[in-house]
Amino acid sequence: MNIRKLKKVIFDRKKCESITKDFSTLMAIPHQKHPTLKRLVNNLVSELSKKEKELENLSSEVSNIYEEIVLLYRVSEDIISLVNLNEILYTIISYALSQVNASQGIIILSNKEKNEFEIKASLGFENLVVKGKKINYEDTVFKRVIASGKTYIENNLEHNSSVIRDFSFKNILVSPLRTKTINIGYLCLFNKPIDYDSLDSKIITILTNQTSISIEKAFLYADLQHLFLESVEALSSAIDAKDHYTHGHSYRVAQFALLLANKIGLPLEKKKSIHLAGLLHDIGKIKTPMEILHKPDVLTKDEFVEIKKHPQVSTDIIKHIKKLETALPGVLYHHEHYSGEGYPSKLKGENIPLEARILCIVDSFDAMISERSYRSKMTVKQALQELYNYSGTQFDPKLVEVFSSLSKAINKMLKNHKIKNTSKKIS
Repeated sequence: MNIRKLKKVIFDRKKCESITKDFSTLMAIPHQKHPTLKRLVNNLVSELSKKEKELENLSSEVSNIYEEIVLLYRVSEDIISLVNLNEILYTIISYALSQVNASQGIIILSNKEKNEFEIKASLGFENLVVKGKKINYEDTVFKRVIASGKTYIENNLEHNSSVIRDFSFKNILVSPLRTKTINIGYLCLFNKPIDYDSLDSKIITILTNQTSISIEKAFLYADLQHLFLESVEALSSAIDAKDHYTHGHSYRVAQFALLLANKIGLPLEKKKSIHLAGLLHDIGKIKTPMEILHKPDVLTKDEFVEIKKHPQVSTDIIKHIKKLETALPGVLYHHEHYSGEGYPSKLKGENIPLEARILCIVDSFDAMISERSYRSKMTVKQALQELYNYSGTQFDPKLVEVFSSLSKAINKMLKNHKIKNTSKKIS
């Protein structure tokens, strides 16, 4: 917007007003009323009217630009800082719908391998199952947008598009989500009470341009997070491999811990911490002599003292890794007992961190249902009963109660061998 032009219009208007006022005063004097003077005043009034219209147009333009600036500011505040893809997608749709007063919106992301799009987020569809629906690249609407690479509006829809036909849309706005390097997908808005116009297109284009980078960053963050978890899992598997009796133990402990954490409704970040702690709780055993780990008989007092070092050793190994800081309480205190007779710090009751109380239960449970050199494995029912037997002394009684209620899920998990890599699915 040309500020200089706006200033000029305002100045010219004031100038015209001043001149018109002077001539009106002049014309009020009887002997000064002359046809030429009247014509001059009328011309000035006409010019003033034109300038007023110009000012109205510029005011409208200023208002639109103000809306765009506010939108960009809000997007910057609320979206750019996010790293969770799901949160980003729903925030984008919410902003878009409010900006153009549309009723429904979806974001579809590209799957080039399958030559199709998939709806990853939707708002305004009530009970309709929209998320997860597949859309072919050849769909008429999206084919046009792909070809142009620009925001596309259609107010008089033809029903040769599967998306339009399936959901009975009366108008549609589709804007590409893309960066300089990748085509991510599309934001689609439907059923505006009146027709979409060029201003709608401009505002949504600004929104998609601004937020596409955030979506790309979320993809990269998810990839890094997955790589990080795979590395942690590989490390924990390497530790378990020292003893074939404990093969897969840390991984199972992490999954059982997640099962319990989900049941008691812990927030996502806490569940991530518990998952990491489960994977790494025995990493300190890398320093434990093999003859102690593989000993088929009861450990001597000195050997048990050596074993008891592993929570602190585990903590010392991971404490310098910032991404693992939240796992430290679970790793360090997972052998504390509810009665205060555990180690390394003899913490008691709820002074023991929640994640450690969870790990204490699931660590012992997995050990009981696994074969060991010094005893046979227990059934799930027997192991749960053993947890009850030591409820209130070794284990948190409330958590034992909740974990025991998951017996069907535990049996199903073990029976179907479905304790697989779920690092992408922590939710």
